[in-house]
Amino acid sequence: MNLSDESELFFSRIKNIRLRKEQESAFNTLNEFVKQERSRRGTLCLTGHHQVGKTTILLYFLWKNNYSLKYYINANLFVINKINERVELEKYSKLEHATKKLIGKLLGELLNNHFLKYDLIVLDSIELLNAYNIDIVNLAWNHATSGRICIISTTVPRSALNPNICKIVELG
Repeated sequence: MNLSDESELFFSRIKNIRLRKEQESAFNTLNEFVKQERSRRGTLCLTGHHQVGKTTILLYFLWKNNYSLKYYINANLFVINKINERVELEKYSKLEHATKKLIGKLLGELLNNHFLKYDLIVLDSIELLNAYNIDIVNLAWNHATSGRICIISTTVPRSALNPNICKIVELG
């Protein structure tokens, strides 16, 4: 797969990164998980506190495996942009239940449409989803079938994740 000019420019900053030992371990686990899950279904959660290097690992993983930025989704930006396309965010955000329902629908559409074209998706920056208690892991698991893989970066602690539906890699 050839990377687009946009991806090449973006990843040019990643090429010189040296992963810390803990990040290298998480990177190796990501690679192994993707290889093993290719024939089944797979959801992996890379969990850790803010600023421990989850995004760096995900971008490094995409670059090292020659994936373009089409596989990377900043979930916060995606949700905000999609809601703004449909309604004025300020008015809609006051209706918490309706917002939660819309976010779930948008993410379901994203996963469904993405997996029609690609077999891997990386969801990063999901703080907004956490604020609305969106169960992105379960939603992703329902879509990551038949060799499709979803990697999620999250600050949700290991104890709050279901190891029956996702592989958990803890960082920091």
